[in-house]
Amino acid sequence: MKQTGEAVMHGDRGDIVVGWLTKIVVAIALVAVCAFEVVAIAITKVSTKDDATTAAFEASQVYQDTKDVQQAFSTAEAFALEHNGTIDPETFSVADDGRVTLKMRKEATSLVLFRISAAKKWLVVVEAGEARATG
Repeated sequence: MKQTGEAVMHGDRGDIVVGWLTKIVVAIALVAVCAFEVVAIAITKVSTKDDATTAAFEASQVYQDTKDVQQAFSTAEAFALEHNGTIDPETFSVADDGRVTLKMRKEATSLVLFRISAAKKWLVVVEAGEARATG
């Protein structure tokens, strides 16, 4: 029973704290998801560049040993597949000195962007690789 002049304040202070705490947790979660997406794309970009260069080097070694462009391409393609990538055959070339040039394509891991059709293109990373084996 309430007496006159007495205010009922149970729960008001707790509701304010829970409301702010919820907003903070949601904000931190959103920042974490965005950070994951950005870092995943950046890591994929760096690893794709390294893998493209390594694939080109391995293809160049095979070409210098066999002088077979198809076998060199198959080597680069196998390396790319092992590293979750693909080689565009139209970008693969072998110069007279055995230098191999190619482009590798990979898709970054995503929590959210893969669900948004307009943002899917941000996940696709294409990097050029060029190398010449010595020997």
